[in-house]
Amino acid sequence: MMTTNTGNWNMLLNDKVVFLTGGAGHIARHIAQTCYAHGARLVLGDLNIEIINKVKDEIVSSDNNNNKEDRILVVYLDVTDETSIEQAVKLTLDRWKTINVLFNTAAIFTMGDVEHVSSDDWSRIFDVNIRGSALTVKYIAPILKKQCGGSIVNFASVAGMIAYAASVPYGTTKGAVIQLTRNLALDLGPFNIRVNSVSPGHIESPAMDRIAKDNGMSIAEIEDSAAAFHYLGPDYQYETLLQYSGILDDYGNLDGYIYIVGSGDPTLGSPRWNETNGDTIMERWSMLIKQEGIKRCRGIVADLSLWSDDTQSIPDGYPWEDIGNYYGTGNSVLNWRENQFRLILSPGNAVGDPIILVGLDHPPPSLTIVNQAVTGPQGIGDRTNFYLALDGTHGYLRGSLAIDSGKNFSIGGAVPNSGLYITNELRQKMFWPSDSSISFMHKIEMPINAASDRTTLDVHHSPPISDILYWMEQASINLYGELIVKTIARATNSSFDTVLPTYCQNEHEIERTAVAVIDGSGLSPEDRVTTWALARVLFNVQRAPWFSLFQRALPIIDGIRMKSGYIKNAYSYAGYVNKYVFSIITNNFNGDMNTMRQKLWNLLDILK
Repeated sequence: MMTTNTGNWNMLLNDKVVFLTGGAGHIARHIAQTCYAHGARLVLGDLNIEIINKVKDEIVSSDNNNNKEDRILVVYLDVTDETSIEQAVKLTLDRWKTINVLFNTAAIFTMGDVEHVSSDDWSRIFDVNIRGSALTVKYIAPILKKQCGGSIVNFASVAGMIAYAASVPYGTTKGAVIQLTRNLALDLGPFNIRVNSVSPGHIESPAMDRIAKDNGMSIAEIEDSAAAFHYLGPDYQYETLLQYSGILDDYGNLDGYIYIVGSGDPTLGSPRWNETNGDTIMERWSMLIKQEGIKRCRGIVADLSLWSDDTQSIPDGYPWEDIGNYYGTGNSVLNWRENQFRLILSPGNAVGDPIILVGLDHPPPSLTIVNQAVTGPQGIGDRTNFYLALDGTHGYLRGSLAIDSGKNFSIGGAVPNSGLYITNELRQKMFWPSDSSISFMHKIEMPINAASDRTTLDVHHSPPISDILYWMEQASINLYGELIVKTIARATNSSFDTVLPTYCQNEHEIERTAVAVIDGSGLSPEDRVTTWALARVLFNVQRAPWFSLFQRALPIIDGIRMKSGYIKNAYSYAGYVNKYVFSIITNNFNGDMNTMRQKLWNLLDILK
């Protein structure tokens, strides 16, 4: 019988060299702190040198032993670049001559179902999550073999063992990590090298907080989806027209206008589908205009006449501080790139320093940004706020961004005028001068499909409404909810604010006061909906022919297919678990949001 003397547990890793990929990540920094406390020498490898230097400082400052020896090596590491891995390993050997333990924690999150994940997304996530882990082992395994021992720990996920909705790429790569571990264990075991994988579930971290935030702010969208399937049908599509009017001469001069005719499509220019991508549409439209022989024209018109009484608007009751943020964007009959753009930010060098506005991605025209945001303490995350009024040209960036947020941190801003946004981008794509006119048509002249003096160059069809509702529920896109309810109002010849109460009353025998909503997103604090109303809709729609599509759209949270909602100390969940339909709303709770969320999850676990 062989026994092993582990000695003092507190110094089990004394003088062992521990190599961590993804060293700036939430998991890696906690592993590093623990290993350091047990006497290890650390190698922190990551793309973001600034952040891992801060991680190093945190670990050293928390050392209660007053050990002044420098036991942490910071290295630049790109796990998708074999040369970078080789160089990081060489620097480690130059410093400490060996490596004893490898933690493969580097990973990225790419979510979505198979229809909505691009080829580039697949390549990127496999390069990082699988190829990166394998290549790192390639350069460290020979070192472990030479010394006849060592340990490799690969980080998989519970998503690699259990299927979750809209997690095809991430879950696939994590399943592959598990199999990679099995094969490595078989090959390296004879050399006394242990290879294991760890499959965490949900971990409270900045990355998971962002995903949780994206997975749903409004439980009222359950009723949006049910009403849309009922009134519009799962195959409903929007049409956006590209047209021109006037006479075209032999030199390419059009004595007329280019028209973009809106129909309320919330997905026009969206990056969520290849066919709706803004760059793809602009490329096609510019090519069609050129193929028609048009080199110049009198201007571009945003034709808003299909909803002649509706300009870009936000619902009543939106808090003013939400206006200008991506989730509080206005909506119109003509929308573009989900009516948002991106602000690229970096924290300053010290807490209290102004944050740096690095750049803008697809900004609206004539925008001036007043930057009043500051660098916040480590760990607080993103607490920035962007205010930009409808039709405004001055946006105000306020709040704070944690000092450990990393460079090129991206937040979303709302576009103040979507009609101007799309027409200006087409003008730029055609290289027409900035003094080429842009105008707006609100008055209905005739139905857009009727014969007129216009020539149609393109009819762009949106994805079917079932796909649009899927993303509305998965990513809680408020713009989609607002426009879908407006579309139903047009189809049923009713007012916007009566659509959901009328649907619930007529189809589910729910009194209108139980569904007192004034928008389609649930963002307005004036909205009121009862748990009974939500549960009754969820129960009744199980008999609908489109129920499978409705159910598929709901996110899976904590292993349960359900929709979440949070606004000002009110937390809610509604969905399906086991054989039950459920709805829970907690109002005016005290304490931390994450604590309340866990308590609700613990309650729902009883129903599993």
